[in-house]
Amino acid sequence: MQVNPEEAVDIGALLQGALIIEDRRKLSCHLIPLSLGIETLGGGFARIIDRHSVIPCMASRNITTPLDYPDSLSIRILQGEHQIASRNDLLGELKVTGIPRAPCGVVSIKLDFCVDKKGFLTILAKSKDTDFEWSMEMNYLDKLCEDYVRMMAKKAMLSGKMNVEKSALMQLKSVVEFKINRIEKMLNFWKKQIPRVYLRKYELDLAGMKKAMDLEDMLFLKSMLPEVEQLEGCLITLDPSYLIPDDSDDERH
Repeated sequence: MQVNPEEAVDIGALLQGALIIEDRRKLSCHLIPLSLGIETLGGGFARIIDRHSVIPCMASRNITTPLDYPDSLSIRILQGEHQIASRNDLLGELKVTGIPRAPCGVVSIKLDFCVDKKGFLTILAKSKDTDFEWSMEMNYLDKLCEDYVRMMAKKAMLSGKMNVEKSALMQLKSVVEFKINRIEKMLNFWKKQIPRVYLRKYELDLAGMKKAMDLEDMLFLKSMLPEVEQLEGCLITLDPSYLIPDDSDDERH
C-alpha cells in the first residue's frame, strides 16, 4: 500500500484538529461557558456565576427591592459577558410575590444560583423577612454551541471599554433618578408645610434636575449629584437655610 506523503500530512492534521476540538468539548462540559447573573437597576448585568466556573457549582447574592412599597418583584435571569443587560441572553424571569411592603432597600432577598452536572440551572430566592421561597429551573445549555459561545465572548471583549463606560453611566443615572424621585415624593408630602418661597425654589431645582437626566454626560451628572444630595438632605431635615432666593422678601408679601 502506497501513501502519498502530502495526503498523510493533511489527514494527520485533520485528525489532530478533531482530537483538539473533541478535548475542548469534553472540557467545556465541566465548565460554565458563559456567565450567569441578573439584570440590575439601571440595566446593568450582575454576574453571580462566572464564566469557566467548574460544574457543579453554586453562588449567592443578596438583593433588595429597588422601589418603595412593592408587593412583587421580577428578576431577569441572564447569560453572557456584556456588562449591559440587554446585550446578553435572557434565560427567563423569576416572579417573586408576596413581598412585605416597605421602603426601597428594606426588604432583603437572597438569590442562590446552582448548576448541576447535567447542565440544569436552579434559582432559589429566599426572603429574610418571611418564610416564603421562590424557585425556577432551566437548561441553560439548550441554545448554546461552541461557535456561539466564542462569538459572545469575543463581542464582549471588543466592546469591553464601551460597556464599562455605559454601565457606569447607567448606574450613576439610576442613583440620581432614585434620589430625584425621592425628592419629588417629599415635596408632594410636605407641600403645605413648606413656605411658598422655598417651595418654588425647590420645584425649580427639581425641574432642572429632571431635565438633566436626559443627558448622557457622565461628568455633568457627577457634578450634579452633590446638588441633588443637598436638596434631598434639606427636605429630610426641612432646613430653611437651603439656597434662599435673593427676592425672598418680595415673595413673602
